[in-house]
Amino acid sequence: MDERKLFIECLDRIKNEIEHPVDNHTAEIVASHIQVLLDYLSRFYERQFITRRKVNSDVLTKFEKALKEYYADGHGKDGVPTVNYFA
Repeated sequence: MDERKLFIECLDRIKNEIEHPVDNHTAEIVASHIQVLLDYLSRFYERQFITRRKVNSDVLTKFEKALKEYYADGHGKDGVPTVNYFA
């Protein structure tokens, strides 16, 4: 199930519960559905970092290499490198 459908399904469950007559269990059930929704949202949020880790790692590795070359080539005496230098 894709994330959007799962999100909407959670919202629908909350909506359905609050539209029914209130009883002794309503608040607990609504709170449980909200907790499940928040757990899914945390999963979706954290997943983006897992899937992007390799891409970000490659960029960081290239930058570190370029930075080491900058100083190895004697540019360190010119001061801190600029963003334009690495761009």
